[in-house]
Amino acid sequence: MSRLLTETVVLDLRFHRPGIVRKGTLDGVQVDADKDLLRLNKQIIESDKYLKYCNLCHKLKCWIAARSLSNWLFNKGEEDNGNVSTSLFREGTFLVPITNLEDIYLKCEEVRDEAMQVVDEFIAEYPQLIQDAERRLKGQFDPTNYYSPQEMRRRFGIEWRLIEFGLPTAGKIGEVMFRQEQKKVSSELKEAEQEVIQALRESMLGLIDKVVSQLSPSPDGKRRYITESAVEKLIEFLDLFASRNIMQDGELQNLAEKAKKIIKGVDVQLLRKVDNFREVVKMGMEEIKDNLSVMVKEGPRRVFDI
Repeated sequence: MSRLLTETVVLDLRFHRPGIVRKGTLDGVQVDADKDLLRLNKQIIESDKYLKYCNLCHKLKCWIAARSLSNWLFNKGEEDNGNVSTSLFREGTFLVPITNLEDIYLKCEEVRDEAMQVVDEFIAEYPQLIQDAERRLKGQFDPTNYYSPQEMRRRFGIEWRLIEFGLPTAGKIGEVMFRQEQKKVSSELKEAEQEVIQALRESMLGLIDKVVSQLSPSPDGKRRYITESAVEKLIEFLDLFASRNIMQDGELQNLAEKAKKIIKGVDVQLLRKVDNFREVVKMGMEEIKDNLSVMVKEGPRRVFDI
């Protein structure tokens, strides 16, 4: 049986929040264009608490993505001649290694509790926010745009659930159809396994290429600035690599271990100031990058991101 089935689960993560943009009216707005061709939107609330809630949700998605086998694996439609094919799954669906599941669950609970506390703070200031909006929007203010405090709070939330998929039994769909579908799934799983391997390789290559680029001089010979985020993202990838390497890609594991020995514990300030140290790290990373480039070039085309 495929390790994609035995070593992972599907996590469906949902964020809820009310929209704060509504249609405005062009009455009284002076323009030299045909108003029938124009649309006006207005922001009905301005709140730091609302933005903080949104930011918490975004950070949670990114945190989970770094510990999953996919960034929006199931929800990317492919566009072909203007037609977009939609996926069976929605945005916020992750293929999660079972080894990371408990940590992800605990993180979801932690962020949900923090986010809902922020929502309570938002609701406490909500009446004043409406008054501020009335003062600032003037003729564009419409009281019917605003929910009651109780309804507004109900529209916030963070939910998650686990999903496991399988074929209907032969008793339900018949032996002939069951075998046909079983053959399809087997073929698709083999392809997906190769895509998972390729996605991890490309992801690591992209992170290492970023570091190598910053360590290399610019075309005019000047030293480039190495950012902490470039190094931190690579280190995070390498620290989490073992739990995501469910297809047991030995070649990539060897390169990940070499990269970790080079970059783990590196002082970014030294990389910025000490040329010899900078050059040693760059040479080590370039060797890994060259090996990865060959592996990626020889691998299959993939359709999702890690």
